[in-house]
Amino acid sequence: MQLIQGKPIADQVLSKVGTLIRSRGITPGLAVILIGNDPASEMYVGLKERAARLVGVRFEKHVLPITHTTQEVQTLVRELNHHPRIHGIIVQLPLPQSLDADAIIATIHPHKDADGFHPQTVASFLEGTSVIPPVFPRAIRALLESARQPLQDKRALIFANSKLFAR
Repeated sequence: MQLIQGKPIADQVLSKVGTLIRSRGITPGLAVILIGNDPASEMYVGLKERAARLVGVRFEKHVLPITHTTQEVQTLVRELNHHPRIHGIIVQLPLPQSLDADAIIATIHPHKDADGFHPQTVASFLEGTSVIPPVFPRAIRALLESARQPLQDKRALIFANSKLFAR
């Protein structure tokens, strides 16, 4: 059994992404929607903001109260879909139980779906037809490749706290 450390791999990915962004002379924009005040979600968004700023991504955080309805969140997502300086959108999960996470995620335009949770993105990945797989499988692949071991006929034990991640 081999334990793989993710931090060095994440640092390498961030370095490559930062270099690529600087070489292209672009400033990508990422919008993250955070609803409520879940401490773990706040921490994850903070880490995303730090990483985005480190590599040169313009970061917008939209913090909404827990009282927002699914329709109100979808309205914000639609606005961000049409915003020319926003290239990616993340809705931080989990959402409060009063909200329909599937409906909100489905509102994100597939080309701006930074996490890869849009139903169209997931379906094309599971069918083997996706051009760019969702983030979670790409991260798992990067971790496995970092082991520098042949992957054919190998198995990996992956713990996922989500039905979507597990699929």
